[in-house]
Amino acid sequence: MALTIALLCGLAAALIAFILTRHGGGTTLMGIGASASTFITVSGFVAWLEEKLDLL
Repeated sequence: MALTIALLCGLAAALIAFILTRHGGGTTLMGIGASASTFITVSGFVAWLEEKLDLL
């Protein structure tokens, strides 16, 4: 369950990053790059945080 929460947080952050990049005038490829890096970063951070809180 905790891993699912980490992935959903990453997905939400990636969607927000894509929307903000496109709204700021970036190309589609820039939006995809920003959302991919944000997904990896946020998912990893939430998983690390859950591990530190003994939720994993």
